[in-house]
Amino acid sequence: MIMDVIRVRIGSRANRMRAAGSMTLFLILSIVVLIVNVYYAQWQTYVLRIDLAMHVLSVVVVGLEIVFGLFATITYATAS
Repeated sequence: MIMDVIRVRIGSRANRMRAAGSMTLFLILSIVVLIVNVYYAQWQTYVLRIDLAMHVLSVVVVGLEIVFGLFATITYATAS
């Protein structure tokens, strides 16, 4: 949970500053959060249906953030 808040702060700051380095850190943290969500949804011993629904939604949202973050990183890196 704390890592997710830090990840969003770094991504927001990197987007405002148009910094490719910070956006890369955001992408790395996003991949870690994605792996943790997949673990909790798929490989945990006991998963409720509501847990599964919430983690699938989180995987979709974080996946979209990764895709848009990649586009932003490429744009910021080529503009510098």
